[in-house]
Amino acid sequence: RSGGANDPADDTGIAHYLEHMLFKGTSALGTSNWAAEAPLQAHLVELYDQLREATPATRAAIAAEIAATVEQTYAYVIPNEFDRMLGEIGSSGVNAFTDEDQTVYHNTFPASQIATWLEIYAHRFQDPVFRLFPTELEAVYEEKNISTDRFETSVYEAFVEHAWPHHPYGTQQVLGEVEHLKRPSLSAMRRYFDTYYVPSNMVLVLSGDFDSEAILPLIEASFGQWAAGPEPKPREGVI
Repeated sequence: RSGGANDPADDTGIAHYLEHMLFKGTSALGTSNWAAEAPLQAHLVELYDQLREATPATRAAIAAEIAATVEQTYAYVIPNEFDRMLGEIGSSGVNAFTDEDQTVYHNTFPASQIATWLEIYAHRFQDPVFRLFPTELEAVYEEKNISTDRFETSVYEAFVEHAWPHHPYGTQQVLGEVEHLKRPSLSAMRRYFDTYYVPSNMVLVLSGDFDSEAILPLIEASFGQWAAGPEPKPREGVI
């Protein structure tokens, strides 16, 4: 229950965009000085909320302030630190995907590094920071553009619209509507994260050369630190 079908009807594409942003680190990962960066990130949340309500006359000024504020964050942001840490323990295939019903984060790593991997992954979803937001939006737009240009995408979308005319499967797309991507909201993204990225709605899957009984205490020590959080309620019409 963390896929495109769970996107708010007026903010489609949030689940997929959030997938991208959860590679950007946390308040302790991906920053050289969180105390200095935090006010800038908080200001960006406000600016994007203002941009959603902006008139054509005020939009350019707000967009310019967003660009200037993002540029200020560059003094503190450490790009790709999460990926670098995984690389240092021998991880490969670090990636993720979002479909209608789920968001999956996956990679391969040496069994000897399982304790460190668990620590990194348990941390990545705690207090995430959606930094470099506009930069990642370009990547999301590019995926949308590529999808729009593909003939098979048009065929699939036509099929689901007829198969599920009253269900999010047929009424909205995982990559989001263009009109929604043009007015992204950090506030909406945070609400989605707080609603669906809770232990009762998440699954940890491990497969490989390890002793299951031996690693259970390691999992408990890392992931057991998460607050339980409420059971998320599915959107109306979504199982």
